[in-house]
Amino acid sequence: MTAQGTRTGWATLRGIWHDRSIDVTEQTAPKQPTPRPDDVPCPTPTAGWKSNNANTIREQDALVVYIRARPERFADVRAGYTGKVTVMVVPVVSGDLDSTQRELESVYKANLCVTRGVLSIAEANRLAQRVAALIDHTANSISGVALDTSNGRVVVALFIVTEQLHEQFATIGLDKLHLAPVVRPVQ
Repeated sequence: MTAQGTRTGWATLRGIWHDRSIDVTEQTAPKQPTPRPDDVPCPTPTAGWKSNNANTIREQDALVVYIRARPERFADVRAGYTGKVTVMVVPVVSGDLDSTQRELESVYKANLCVTRGVLSIAEANRLAQRVAALIDHTANSISGVALDTSNGRVVVALFIVTEQLHEQFATIGLDKLHLAPVVRPVQ
C-alpha cells in the first residue's frame, strides 16, 4: 500500500542489536493487514444476534456511563463483531454474570455479551498510573500505556524491554501487563 507516494505496511526485520540501533541482515516482504476476526466471546443466543441491531449512540453512551460509574465491578466495555453484527461486550470482574446480564439489559436493549473480566477499570487505571510514572525516564523508551479491553491487560508500548525495565515491570505485575516492544529478540 502507498500513501502519498510512500510505501506503508508492516515487515519483520532481523539483525544485530547494537545499543540503540539495528544492523539489518534480513527483511520480509511487507505484509497486508489481516481482516478483523470475530471477537465476541459469548455464544450466539438461541434466537441469534439481532441483525437490525437498533442500538443508538445514546444507548451505547448510557451503557458506557453505567459501566464506568462502577469501576471496581467492570472492565471497560468494548464493541465486538461477529460477521457484520455489532455486539457490546461487557467484562464483569465481580458479581454474578446472569444477574448482571439482566441488570445491563435494562440499560442497553441491543446485542449484549456479558462475560467474565480479568482487570477492573479501577485496577487497570492504578496499574497504568504506575507504568506511566516510568515514561518520564527517557532511557525507558516507553511511548504509551493503554488498556487492552479484549484481554484485560494494560498494554505498554515501548522500544525495547531492558533487563532493568523488566524488573520494574515485575514489581507492577507482569501477569497484568502486555509488553509491546518494537524490538524483540529472535525466537
